[in-house]
Amino acid sequence: MLGIKTNLDEVRESHTETIEPINMEWVGGEGPDAKKRYESFDNVLKKYLFSDQAMPLVASLRSIFLSLFLQAVLAVASAQAGATETCALPQQEVLRLGCTAACWSAENQTLVEALSATAEAEGYALELVRMSSAADLKKLDGFISPGGHDIDPSFYNSQVSPKNKRKLAQLHRLTGNQDEAQLKKLGRLQEAKQLRKERSERDRLEHKIIKSYLENSEHAELPFLGVCYGMQMLGAASGIPLYVDLQKQLGIPARREADTIRLQPGHALQSYLELKANSLNVPKNHHQALDLNFIRRRKNFTRNIKVTATSNQGKIPEIIELKNRPALGVQFHAEESAFDETKSAPFKWLLEKACQKKVRSLQRSTSKTQATQNSQ
Repeated sequence: MLGIKTNLDEVRESHTETIEPINMEWVGGEGPDAKKRYESFDNVLKKYLFSDQAMPLVASLRSIFLSLFLQAVLAVASAQAGATETCALPQQEVLRLGCTAACWSAENQTLVEALSATAEAEGYALELVRMSSAADLKKLDGFISPGGHDIDPSFYNSQVSPKNKRKLAQLHRLTGNQDEAQLKKLGRLQEAKQLRKERSERDRLEHKIIKSYLENSEHAELPFLGVCYGMQMLGAASGIPLYVDLQKQLGIPARREADTIRLQPGHALQSYLELKANSLNVPKNHHQALDLNFIRRRKNFTRNIKVTATSNQGKIPEIIELKNRPALGVQFHAEESAFDETKSAPFKWLLEKACQKKVRSLQRSTSKTQATQNSQ
């Protein structure tokens, strides 16, 4: 388990020529009634271990046993740090996770497949529910917002000055949703119009759903996972503006491949990653991000937001968590990772939190039923 390799035979053989036999002396008299006994083991150790001949072997053994001890201590500490209790869902119970129409789009099928595969591996029965309003939150055990397009600035500019609002809108027109602009250039105006309509509808719906989630205490136990667009919309609904274009505003090129993020101790995914490293290589596909300077400057406004991972010398937030409810946002696309552990970590988090919420709800329902029966 610890991966420790020792070879005591080699140590013994390497020192054989320097070790003299121990003289085990008889103690006692002669005759049938005489008791034959050896010197006590303690005396033998004292005689032998402190001899000049024995010192090389003693040093080697001491080094081996010290190594064994330290590795055992580190293994126990690592196991304790990574320990997490898997939630046990009662038989026949199903986790109902909500998502808007985005989960049924072709671009997010990889995410849905990764979520389903993780649920199966963890032993959870899963139902993905298509959400159409904030009222659906009451029927769910958790919900998710997958990747998507560039959010319209009108949904995240409430805390910026009128001058900066105009700048954000202009920059969005120049750099945002370039696939729509490409369709227009090709003369496919109807397709571009339809795409714009679908995206506007998603922006309005998800902003309304997440804002309701954040503002209503009845949803305080409901877990939420936002991936890329979903993390940005979580920030937008919290009043945090976005960098419209990382290249234009920070000099950071659009991120279309794997990149390294820096993790803070105790981040939400720590229990689901066996390797307790302070960095992680993850797939990226975005050119926008939450304004980390705003989060740091406006601490009173963003007091419930906790940034637990960053990249690019701490300029881009990669993981955000909420302090007052189980909400997690990841800027990267774990579902596209080549490593199973990284791919499943955010979904394990969501499924376990959803299971915990479900179990608590069932327990409250059972207690309420028993109380009603007892009162009759």
